[in-house]
Amino acid sequence: MEEIIFMNFFSYDWIIFLTATLDTVIAVWLLWAVKSFDKIMRARKGTAMNDISENDVCDKRKSISFWYSIFVNITGCFTLFGILGTVISLLSLVSDSSDVTGSFYGALTSTMWGIIFAIIFKIADAFISAGIEENEKNFSLYRERKSKAIRKTEKEKVLI
Repeated sequence: MEEIIFMNFFSYDWIIFLTATLDTVIAVWLLWAVKSFDKIMRARKGTAMNDISENDVCDKRKSISFWYSIFVNITGCFTLFGILGTVISLLSLVSDSSDVTGSFYGALTSTMWGIIFAIIFKIADAFISAGIEENEKNFSLYRERKSKAIRKTEKEKVLI
């Protein structure tokens, strides 16, 4: 069974595995970044984390959004890679009728890997997107607090 599953690895499936490795690295970084951003947003007044500038917070948020977009788009490509592998293998099936079974198995393994990685990273997406949504709420609160603090400071300056 393993021989059938990995027979197409060196001809096409390695692209799916390479992409899965890249997506894994991005997913792990995103999970870490979302968690650290959450700590910044939940920091209490007077702590070292609370002293981070608004520009740094905005830059971190922008970076997370950028890499999340890359992650989601790569995740969406796995089924397409699987279908492309299937089509490539089926085309070789039509052109070379001597190895019908091997080409057919090759077509199925590409589809299988594409679907497996699409499912895995779709599950990871659920965790990451939930964290990003929570961070967006916290970021809105952060901006609101900052603007209130600025208005309060301006009022105090006017009174003096």
